[in-house]
This record gives sequence, C-alpha cells and structure tokens, in this order.
Amino acid sequence: MKKWFTLKKWLVMLLVLAASCVLFAACDAENPTADGHEHEYSDEWTYDESYHWHAAVCEHTDVVKDHRKHAYADGKCTECGADAPTLEAWVSFDVGGGCYADRQ
Repeated sequence: MKKWFTLKKWLVMLLVLAASCVLFAACDAENPTADGHEHEYSDEWTYDESYHWHAAVCEHTDVVKDHRKHAYADGKCTECGADAPTLEAWVSFDVGGGCYADRQ
C-alpha cells in the first residue's frame, strides 16, 4: 500500500510539473497567443538610450522581441546603429554675484 501511495504522489507531481511547463511556455511573447495569433514584428530597430528591440506591428503594440542593451563599437551600437552617448561639458560662471551653469 505504501509503494502505491508513493508512486501516485510522484505521478501527480510529474503531471503538475508538465502542466506548469506548458503554461509558462504559452506566456512567452514570441509564441502565438492563446487564440492562435502570431505576432508580427518590425524589421527596423526601435531604441532608447540604453536598449534596442523589435516592436510588434500587429494589434499587440506592447509586445517586443530581441530586447537587449546596446553594445557600442566605434561610436555606434553594433546591432541597431544607435549613436553612443556623448559627454556634455558644463561650465559654471559668476554673473553679478550669482552662479549659473551652461552647457557647451
């Protein structure tokens, strides 16, 4: 009786694990949605100061793929072509007793 209970417990745990794997795989943004819709993505990179990605061009505009940090070489990102950030020089000067800052 004890062997049967142990085997049954392991089978239940295996089924729960398998169901969890299926559930988490379905949550991946690059996989089709539950209704079978496959996302379509732009060939052009979208980027900000830190990251680049391919944005969805279907009705799911909040979905992205290939979201990664920039990797710069020779002043450009090696994947998306974004310009590397530059340092701006700030100059402080005194005008009539007040201290002001200005970008160069």
